[in-house]
Amino acid sequence: MTDTNIIIAQDELDKQDGWDAAASYVDALREPQAYAEIMASYRDFLEHDGQQFDILVPRKQAQAVRRWFKKIKAFDPVLYRALLPFRTGIGLIDPKVFSEELLGAPFDQIMAEDKALTPSAALRARCCTLIVQDLFGQIEDEHLMPEDFNFDYLVTKPLSAAQEAWLKRGAIAYLSLLHDDEGKTWTENLATFFSGDTRSQQSIERTKLNFDVRLRNLHFLLRERAAQATQS
Repeated sequence: MTDTNIIIAQDELDKQDGWDAAASYVDALREPQAYAEIMASYRDFLEHDGQQFDILVPRKQAQAVRRWFKKIKAFDPVLYRALLPFRTGIGLIDPKVFSEELLGAPFDQIMAEDKALTPSAALRARCCTLIVQDLFGQIEDEHLMPEDFNFDYLVTKPLSAAQEAWLKRGAIAYLSLLHDDEGKTWTENLATFFSGDTRSQQSIERTKLNFDVRLRNLHFLLRERAAQATQS
């Protein structure tokens, strides 16, 4: 059993033991130098993954995603540029999830060109939170999200190129999409989006903690898989 098996199962949201360490780990990755280094380490993957859109994404879904991105670009070029490196991953999300969540609020207002809706850091934080949530959800559906009961199994499990790609999308999407925007953290911007909702702050804190644990687990998994490949 590896020393990383201290990881808490992600569906046990009320167990705090070990979770603060995950938050500290991810917060450290957000420091400017660490962030620049990790983005550089994934640059080649993101470029290659983007080139796979026409190859991997089914035609009907690809058309829907292109229309979706066109609307995003017209509404908020900043949001568009942030999401574009993950277009292939978004295109490969379960079509039901895409139609229900990425065509639901607040994306439905963007798609409808609702003039009452204006670009903001708060709205971007909400949109990007939904994208990260869905990317993590897809990794979970693929049975690739490492937890305490399957971590060692995933270290040695043979994975296809498509499965490896999901791990890497998840490992970089959270840091890349949910970062400081207009001088505020993404959680502060998300709180602004939900201002007036008394339950929002607790929900935001739990979401961050859940995302932190998932990202840390994915980083540990990728690191240990790389070490395993070097040894073999």
